[in-house]
Amino acid sequence: MPLDKQTREAILKLKQTNAGKAKRIREDKRNSTEGIRRKLAVLDAQERAAISALWQDGSRRHAAAVDKYSRHMFGIQPGDGDPIQAAKELRACTERANAINSVADAEQLAAAARRLGDTLLERAIFARAWDLCKTDLGAQKWGGIVRSYLDRNPQVRPVAQQLGDLLDADTAQARMQDQIICGRSRAPELSLLTDQEIDLIAAEETQGGAA
Repeated sequence: MPLDKQTREAILKLKQTNAGKAKRIREDKRNSTEGIRRKLAVLDAQERAAISALWQDGSRRHAAAVDKYSRHMFGIQPGDGDPIQAAKELRACTERANAINSVADAEQLAAAARRLGDTLLERAIFARAWDLCKTDLGAQKWGGIVRSYLDRNPQVRPVAQQLGDLLDADTAQARMQDQIICGRSRAPELSLLTDQEIDLIAAEETQGGAA
């Protein structure tokens, strides 16, 4: 999942801060060549762990936001009556809507749902159309059903916009940019070491410092 602005900025700030720390480690005349290498190993291990934690936290936030807006748009609403009964009916409507494979059938069923006041079925058809709009071709075919539903339910439009923005941000280009942001330029002093070897040195240094 793509990283949000907050996570990207936090990672860039972390890398900038650590670059300054690495510079000070090298400039400290009290550090031997081996001492510099070991301290840079600690910094490298800490940075990898911190970036991983920030990435996971950002991914969780993105997933939680998508889930929140999806439930708000497609899930049970306050006006649906008894939540348990409404959930059962919505599941049945969803199964019915998911069996639809043509726009004409969807439009016909949606019109029937509106005439009968079946908001759950209409919502399920909207969810089906929304899901099929993920590709450009799908959007061309099913976008009319989505727009029609939002026109009749303007209170949903802001949520749809937010959810759409979140989903649109998840592109191959965005993922590549995130990988670049999270990528590390390993210190020359550590260039011949693997992550595992660096972690071992860092653990030794940390335990030694604690002792």
